[in-house]
Amino acid sequence: MAGYTVVPPSLHPETGRPYRWEEHPVAPLPPHLRTLLQPVHRPVRQLGPRRRGDGRHLVEFVAAQPEGNRNRGLHWAACRAADDDLLDDLLDDLADDLVAAAVSAGHPEAGARRTVQSAARRAGVS
Repeated sequence: MAGYTVVPPSLHPETGRPYRWEEHPVAPLPPHLRTLLQPVHRPVRQLGPRRRGDGRHLVEFVAAQPEGNRNRGLHWAACRAADDDLLDDLLDDLADDLVAAAVSAGHPEAGARRTVQSAARRAGVS
């Protein structure tokens, strides 16, 4: 039964009897696993001076997003950057800065890159 969760009142396939709850204390999470579950916080790259309308405000907005709004905030900021022609391509500095800001706020890097790519595709940026 790999891949399935079995809980009462599920029936055992061979005996036909219902599964029962058994009370057991919850084991503490080993420290090495607790460490692996912590989000990796990477600092946002220090941005050099940019001209007005360069997207720095979008990077700062993304870096300040709380849990539960990180992906939505990143997508909004990447769409604004693309709409304002600030996101020239997916390899440009602003795209990298947006991803770095999202990662520093706790967003997984791979997911942040996919979100920026999605916003770029929406705007026709390649």
